[in-house]
Formats: sequence, C-alpha cells, structure tokens
Amino acid sequence: MHTWLTLGRASNLPSVWSNVFAAALVAQASLGSEMVRTGSLSLQVLLWGGCLISLSLMYLAGMFLNDAFDARWDRRHENARPIPEGKVSVGAVWLNGVMMLLLGVGIAGTLYQHAFPERASLGWLMVLCLALLILLYNLVHKRFRHSAVLMGGCRLGVYLIAAMMLAGITPEIVLAAVALCLYISGITYAAREEQFNRVSQWWSLGLLFIPVFLLGTLGYAFPYFWLYAGLLSLYLLFVLKRCLFSTPRNVRAFIGGLLAAVPLLDGLMLASMNLVLPSLCCVALFFMMPRLQKWVQAT
Repeated sequence: MHTWLTLGRASNLPSVWSNVFAAALVAQASLGSEMVRTGSLSLQVLLWGGCLISLSLMYLAGMFLNDAFDARWDRRHENARPIPEGKVSVGAVWLNGVMMLLLGVGIAGTLYQHAFPERASLGWLMVLCLALLILLYNLVHKRFRHSAVLMGGCRLGVYLIAAMMLAGITPEIVLAAVALCLYISGITYAAREEQFNRVSQWWSLGLLFIPVFLLGTLGYAFPYFWLYAGLLSLYLLFVLKRCLFSTPRNVRAFIGGLLAAVPLLDGLMLASMNLVLPSLCCVALFFMMPRLQKWVQAT
C-alpha cells in the first residue's frame, strides 16, 4: 500500500481538496445574490463528492504517469522511486495511471452533463483539456525548460473545473486560478533539479510571492486579508531561509514546505473575499500536511 501511496504522492492530496473547497467558495461569494443552486440537496452533495473524487483521481493519475514516463530517467540517475527500486512494474503503473485518468474524466464530465445538460459540451471540454495538460506535462517536462507552467496550468484547471461544477466561473475565480498557477509554477521550477539538491532558476522563486499582490486587488479593503498575507509571506521566507540559505542546503525539504503551504494559499484566496472561517479551515489543513509528508514522500 505504501508503494502505491508513494507513486501518487498521496500526502499532497489534501491540497487538491483545499483547491476545490476554496474555488467553490470564492466563486459562490463573488456571485453573491446571483448564485443559483441547481437541483436538490442530494444533487449538490453528489456534485461536491464527484468533484472531489474526480479531481483527486486525475491528480493521482498525473503522479502515476509521471513515474511511468520518467522510469528510464529515474533508473539512469538512481532516483529512489518505486519503479527503479523494483517495487512495482512500469506496466502496472501505466495501467493504473491511465485508468484513473479516464475514470476522473468520466465522473466529472458525466456529473456536469447531468446537472447542466444545456452546457454539457463545456464541461467535457474543460475536463478533457485538464487531462491533456496532465499528459503533455508528463511527456515534455524533462525536455522543456518551461514545462513548469504546464504544471501550474493543471492546478489552474482544478480551480476552474471546481468553480464550474459547484458555482460558476467569475472574474474573481479566474484571478485566483492564475495566482495558484503562478505559485505552482514557482514550485515546479525550483523542483527541476531537486534530485541534485540545487536550484538554478532563482528568478522563479519570485513567482511564489506574486499571488499576494494579485489577490490584494480583491482583498485590499479587508484588514484580515493583509494580516493573513503577511503571515503567509513570513512562512515562505522562513522556508526559503531554512532550506536554501542554510548549511547544508535541502531542496527536497524546501519543495515539501512549499507544497504544504498550498492550503495556506487557498486560505489567502478565501481571505481576499473576507471569508474568515473557511480560510482558517485551510490553515488547519496546512498543519496536517507536514505530518502526512513524513509518512508519504511529497515529491
């Protein structure tokens, strides 16, 4: 079981759930009185559950396929992953990855079609675009220097799909999705040379802080937003100093600390709409992440 959890980087799954939670609530808050709930309570529960399950499956599929695509590279560079260590066959990883991706696409597309039959084609298009982006990233990320933007685009897709299924796509949710895309791109740039414990593209670390300024255009009137933004920035600076500007340097711990902070960024999105209690729920999830990373490797 631990091998499969490691393949899926399952310790990062709560960050997908916080993405869904934040995207839905930000979209609902920005719609305000225009928010129209479709169908019964049971349909709403089905949409929430289906959204969480489908996007979790697509995340896990992406992680499995990452190991499958990288199997030869990992063997050559003695990367301590389950396939080169002989814990699982590359064929089994391919099979499970493809099946989870298809299942995730099928669940999300079918549920959206059931809830919004008049816009079914939009739902299928969005979900298929995310699936193609996942495949494209895994195909080119070792060869294309700026493939980190594709990874950021995958999380942008999570935000847009969650908002589409559970509320509606608004300018505010698009801005929040772009902020998340920049943050994830920054992490992915930094992680490109994690195996060699170095970071060459130092400029990319600036991407981690841009979301604060972007979201400031939404939350500038709320004191709570600036308090939250200040604390998040201090955390990022702390991780930066502890892992990259100390001896010995520890790039893996740096990436783990940034991934653990994804729920904190979701909380910042919520704080920009002055949704205090929901943002604190994301903070609670953040405190779980390092413990999960001790059990299952995050990268």
